[in-house]
Amino acid sequence: MASQVELANRALDKLGELPIISLDDNVKAAGVLKRMFAMVRDDELRARKWSFSIKRAQLAADVEVPVYGYGSQFTLPDDCLRILSIFNFDIGPNLSDYNAGMSQIYVIEGRKILYGRPIPGGPPPSVPMPLRYIARSEDTTQWDVCFNEAFACRLAMEACEAITQSDSKWQKCAAQYQAALGKASRANAIELPSDTISDDSWVMSRLRG
Repeated sequence: MASQVELANRALDKLGELPIISLDDNVKAAGVLKRMFAMVRDDELRARKWSFSIKRAQLAADVEVPVYGYGSQFTLPDDCLRILSIFNFDIGPNLSDYNAGMSQIYVIEGRKILYGRPIPGGPPPSVPMPLRYIARSEDTTQWDVCFNEAFACRLAMEACEAITQSDSKWQKCAAQYQAALGKASRANAIELPSDTISDDSWVMSRLRG
């Protein structure tokens, strides 16, 4: 378990800089890291399906309905960075480029999920919508230890120019980031069940062949 300051200091260690006591310290390094911390965090969390940041929710339908095309709409949670599944439909490849695919069941527009095209056996538009998603995990003490190292490397890489102006240090941090990210991704993948990828039109073309 690591605090924001511990992660920031890990990044500073990689840059050969002195540690800080707080992100509010009146030193350049603290200001740089504080300014970019949340943006880099959200980018790293959204990029992959980290198990520690997965959440589930039941969304109530909005009172307001879409102007046309769909029967209801749902507002995404404030901490939602990336949708993984809606009802039983995973976000991923599908047959929408071949014929009526799941893109007709719902669509994501801004911070809304528009839903309601009729499908055989599908839930009615007004029922609560089960949502599985990647959340903005702000409590760093809940992060995976391997992710911590990858994040610290990414933070060091992003802060390198502003703090050191050293190309060689940036290259070193970038290499460390790729190595740490690979290790974290492998550890995360072992703990997650395998995904079943939806068929797309390539499968249909193979069947016809």
